[in-house]
Amino acid sequence: MSQRLLERARRPIREKAIKRVKATIALQQRSWEDYTEDQREDLVAEEEAKIRSRLREGLPWGALLLLLGLG
Repeated sequence: MSQRLLERARRPIREKAIKRVKATIALQQRSWEDYTEDQREDLVAEEEAKIRSRLREGLPWGALLLLLGLG
């Protein structure tokens, strides 16, 4: 698989993970800037792993919808 294709597949997952992390941070009444870049990257990586895990467990259609930006 080409690097370009892999990036296109990973982008929606990363964007969704970032949104979820920002929402979690907001619920804690903190801001994105309260965390160092390394801390933010760790939080996003954990959320990406959760999303990928759910996709593997879920229906194939869920993965397709997420990749298309509809999930």
